[in-house]
Amino acid sequence: MNIIAIDIGNTNINIGLFLDGKEQSIKSIPGGSRAKLTNCLKDAWDKIPVAKNSKEKKHDGVIVISSVKPAWAELIADIAKEALDERVYIIGKDIPLPMTCWVDEPDKVGTDRIVAAAAAYDVVGDAVVVADFGTAVTIDMVDQKRPTAKTPPMP
Repeated sequence: MNIIAIDIGNTNINIGLFLDGKEQSIKSIPGGSRAKLTNCLKDAWDKIPVAKNSKEKKHDGVIVISSVKPAWAELIADIAKEALDERVYIIGKDIPLPMTCWVDEPDKVGTDRIVAAAAAYDVVGDAVVVADFGTAVTIDMVDQKRPTAKTPPMP
């Protein structure tokens, strides 16, 4: 699968390009810079091949966002629509979270932390502690049972 994976944090926006599931590039851009974001998205999207059977010459890829800043997610969605004529899929809204969150206020845990915890569990295959040293330092734990929902295939 070909994916532009976008991680919107409190300070930076990280844009990763994955072709056939393999990392091609990851770029970090200060949040809110529309021109830089547009150039980065266009550059990444141009590297995604056109779908073989597409009469409209649509690219064979998706743009997925995990965000802690809704305004920046909206900015990226606008850029994708205007510059690429594509829509974005937002984790937690358009794509179900990859695992449940057992805390008193789950709506206060960013999707970035849940996605990172699920990815760490998938790599380790057992209970794991995940430390993220971003704008804030967070530490999350996943038990050996990893309560999870099946993630549906990407659209």
